[in-house]
Amino acid sequence: MLLALLGGAAALFHDPAAHALLVDLVPPHRLMGANVQLEQGRAAAKAVGPIAAGALIGAIGAPLAVLADAVAHCAIGALLAGLSHRAAPAGPHGQTVRQQGQEGLRWLYRHPRCAGSPYTNLWFVFHAAVTALVVPLALLNLGLGASAIGVVLAAAGTGLSAAAARRWGPRG
Repeated sequence: MLLALLGGAAALFHDPAAHALLVDLVPPHRLMGANVQLEQGRAAAKAVGPIAAGALIGAIGAPLAVLADAVAHCAIGALLAGLSHRAAPAGPHGQTVRQQGQEGLRWLYRHPRCAGSPYTNLWFVFHAAVTALVVPLALLNLGLGASAIGVVLAAAGTGLSAAAARRWGPRG
């Protein structure tokens, strides 16, 4: 549970940073296409990732699968740290990172096009909490194996779970 919490907290920082880094790496005339590719990659990961994770957990066990995930994230971090890009302009003199973050959040949450951002952040927190509860429930109470849980989570990421629920209804 602690690892899931830490991973979710890191994602709250990673996702906005990925978009900010993209702006630094891609010329303005190619930014829209780069954002599309970034989101297509994210959608593919949501569809395929749970299935691959379930298969990996089934093959080598959960502890080694978590270790493999951690190693992959460290490798990605090392690759990202090695990127050369133009540095962001320095903040106002005397402002701490916390003050800069608060100023950025105020700007974001007051911007007319980003007014729903606080609700999106809450959705991520509750989604992570529900996911953390669904896996033990499916494993212990429903008797699903790791691979089956991966398929269920992948279906949820693609919207197939809603169609399956309409077709077959709840079981229990």
